[in-house]
Amino acid sequence: MKTKYKIQIVFMLAAFLFLLFSIQTIFSEEPATNTISPASLNQWISAIFNRSQNTNRRNISGDQYPIIYMKCATPLIRLALTHPDWLAPENRFVLHRPDNPEYIRYYSPDGQTSWTYDTPEGNFKIHYSETGDNAVSGPGVDGILETIPDYVIKFGQYFEDSWRHEADILGYYPPAPDGTYGGDSRFDIYILKMNYYGYTDIENGHPFIVVHNNYIGFESNLDTEGSIAGNMKITAAHEFFHAIQYGYDDWNNNCIWWEENTAVWMEDEVFDLVDGYLNYLGNPFDDLNNNLQWDAGEPWYKHDGSLGDTSGRDAGVWFEAPHISLDTRYTSTFDRYEYGGVVWAKYLAATFGNEIIKHIFTITDYDTDALPAIEQALQDYGSNLVETFTDFRINVLTLDPNIFEEHFKYPLIRHKGNYGNYPLILDLGDVSHLACRYIGLKPPEGNKKLVIDVDGQDYSNFGVPVVLFNEKGGYDVWHIEIDNYIAQTGRIEINSFGTEGLYKSASIIPINLSKTQNYRSLLITIHLEGLFKQDIRLREGINLISIPMNLGGAISSYDFLNNYFDSSENVHLSCYDSETGIWNISYIDGMTTGNPFDLDWQKGYILTISNDKTVQLTGDAPIETKIDLLSGHNFVSSFISDQSPLFSHEILKSLDPNRQTFSSVSKYDNVSGKWQAGYWFFGRPAGKDFIVMQGEGYMIDMVGEHPGWSPSDLL
Repeated sequence: MKTKYKIQIVFMLAAFLFLLFSIQTIFSEEPATNTISPASLNQWISAIFNRSQNTNRRNISGDQYPIIYMKCATPLIRLALTHPDWLAPENRFVLHRPDNPEYIRYYSPDGQTSWTYDTPEGNFKIHYSETGDNAVSGPGVDGILETIPDYVIKFGQYFEDSWRHEADILGYYPPAPDGTYGGDSRFDIYILKMNYYGYTDIENGHPFIVVHNNYIGFESNLDTEGSIAGNMKITAAHEFFHAIQYGYDDWNNNCIWWEENTAVWMEDEVFDLVDGYLNYLGNPFDDLNNNLQWDAGEPWYKHDGSLGDTSGRDAGVWFEAPHISLDTRYTSTFDRYEYGGVVWAKYLAATFGNEIIKHIFTITDYDTDALPAIEQALQDYGSNLVETFTDFRINVLTLDPNIFEEHFKYPLIRHKGNYGNYPLILDLGDVSHLACRYIGLKPPEGNKKLVIDVDGQDYSNFGVPVVLFNEKGGYDVWHIEIDNYIAQTGRIEINSFGTEGLYKSASIIPINLSKTQNYRSLLITIHLEGLFKQDIRLREGINLISIPMNLGGAISSYDFLNNYFDSSENVHLSCYDSETGIWNISYIDGMTTGNPFDLDWQKGYILTISNDKTVQLTGDAPIETKIDLLSGHNFVSSFISDQSPLFSHEILKSLDPNRQTFSSVSKYDNVSGKWQAGYWFFGRPAGKDFIVMQGEGYMIDMVGEHPGWSPSDLL
């Protein structure tokens, strides 16, 4: 935390009145739901092989547990395995293999013949048909047993590729041989017509996989062999990893979201060029109105770079839902959320190495849920969940190419808004656990200090990083330090924000870092303070200067000399104490020494230097206070004002409007080496009527005293 500066009561009252007209409330979004009923479960199981309509993309009941697994029906199958007593007799077929004699009619209602193909590597047995609803099509479909269709051969190849990469290269334990189930001990793959890409099932403790028979009309991808081949590949990698996962966590139901995150991650590991996972992140778009979110009418682009449309962009994708908790499986709107969570798995693997994914699965078991396993694994890797999740949320915004190699195909993370009217209050209600908001800030005119205050719900656990972007696309990350766990308050002050500052835009990312506590609120208050740059031209010899701004808190004469000069310049900085009449001198002559003193923006200083130099100071405008002018010499600062120029004769009039006290105003001209002075002469101002410039100091000589004087008295 940086030092907080005092703010005058007048400013605070004015700011508060303005705030009343700038309050903006952010309402909570739709929470995740996890309810289910026996009636719904039976309806959805029936829909898996519903040949009459594709119902997997819509909620087909009034329950809050929608049909969402249009990609992978494995979680739906697991619900059936968890609640077998809920299943109606006609739906108990999903607990058994498609070649189980008692249930085969449910998988093949027309009773077609099923043939098999053993992959040359010997790991898989593919069950397929050439006739009926489940028939494959294409080259090799000729009704001859010895002629294997190309579709079947390719699927076998893609599954062998998945085995080789996942088990042999990455080192995961492959599924154990299943004895004589399916005809022999090979892993069984069944090709059937259904309303999903595929699913993995368990019978008698042994997994088997069911996949689609053609993938016609399914989502597109970037596979060079075409989208059908791409969907076959990613289904093989995805479902085979589900079979592997079963050997690690026994399909703990509290690991489902993580299993889907990583199954999609595995698709891209095994078949890197397909990029089917992009469908669950969202399409890039042109943010024409600069509100940091997509709106109808703005062009969006397909993942191959071609123009998509200006309407119809999918809103139910991961990058549209930062408000959804990390471990969410679904909501009625964001119905593929856990697939888009692949970015979390990608982030972990890119940051800590692929081995961390396997390490997490070695920790999960029947009793250990995914989130505690992830937390333990991160500790084993020298990190923790709070730091890692915070950095992840920052990376989702900045899209570091070292983390996300295909970042240029990702959309902008959805912001609640992009705000530019200051001061501003944002009331964030209902921030779910391990979820966040993204708040955009537009740059003000000029160069300002950005001041952000946060006040969270008591005993909550917020992290609030602030990402500042410069005009070249680079960025710096600041973190608002929470001062008190109970009160959850914090402040940060960031210099150089604005159209003429270093930082041209900003995003605040308030994150609920609790693993369990939902609906925690946070109040964010934002205001600006003026920030100035001032060049002070120094000439060889004597210079009467001032520090016409606050340089970021208390700064000593030693700090000033060390920050703006080097040891070869032979610099002396002198301060006159008008109360004691003593000079204090700090200087650099090979090293910094002398009497140190604190710099005050109201005072003037004499600086001598051995060479010409221009020093640029950057700071924020100080709050003007009254100056007590004492009898004798008073070295004071130049007046900071956006008004008309200030002249020495005007200062005389303000000091002595009755023209009864002898006084003078002087400055040193470091070009001519002479003093210039304005003074009273027989009741009239005389001498030099010079302009008081920012960065210059000047001397007021008083015969009497003038307590509580301010240059603003002139206005």
